[in-house]
This record gives sequence, C-alpha cells and structure tokens, in this order.
Amino acid sequence: MNKLEESTANRQLSQQEMMIKKQFQEELWVAAQSHESLLRQKARSTWIKEGDCNSRYFHLMINARRRYNFLKGLMIDGSWVDEPTIVKETVKGFFAQRFQETEFHRPTLDGILFHTIDSQ
Repeated sequence: MNKLEESTANRQLSQQEMMIKKQFQEELWVAAQSHESLLRQKARSTWIKEGDCNSRYFHLMINARRRYNFLKGLMIDGSWVDEPTIVKETVKGFFAQRFQETEFHRPTLDGILFHTIDSQ
C-alpha cells in the first residue's frame, strides 16, 4: 500500500480527491502499458539480432517456449491424469468428436462435386 492509500484508508475522499486519484491511476496505467510495450520491442529486437543464430539465447528461448506449451496432465472425469498415453488419447478423442461432421452434404456448382477430406 502506498502513502496516498494509507492516508485515505480511514476517511472518505472528497470529490476533488477522487478525481485526482482516478487521474493518477490512469497515468499509472498508461505508464505501465508504455513500459510493457518497450519491453516487447526490446525482446523483438534481441530476437532479430540473436534469435536465428545457433546461440545460447536461441536455445533458452526454445526451452522456455517448450516449458510454456508443455501439458503436464489433464482433468478427466473429475480426476487428474498425468499418464501421457491416456492424455493423448483423451485430447485426440475430444478434437475428433469436436470436428466430426454429422451430415455429409456437399455443395455443388453446376453438378461439380467438391473434394472432401478422407477420414484416415
């Protein structure tokens, strides 16, 4: 908690104080967004300079992305499952069911049938 919040915690703020507090919060938000944007730009320029080289930086970025995308387990029917084969089969089944067509009507254009994706 900062000094401004400490000093106003035990009393009601006036209308003017509320407006000033809101203005400070908006300025803080803008500054935070600017700082985040600057960090993204610096990261991008570092990637442009060093990202495609077979460098330590490149391998650190690959490993960080791999850790971020790693699926440790899955909640299946109310219980946590971390067995890779079961998780893979469950995910595969989910998406197979999700993207399965129930009707096989295909549009035609002057009697020409469009190609379909085989279910292999």
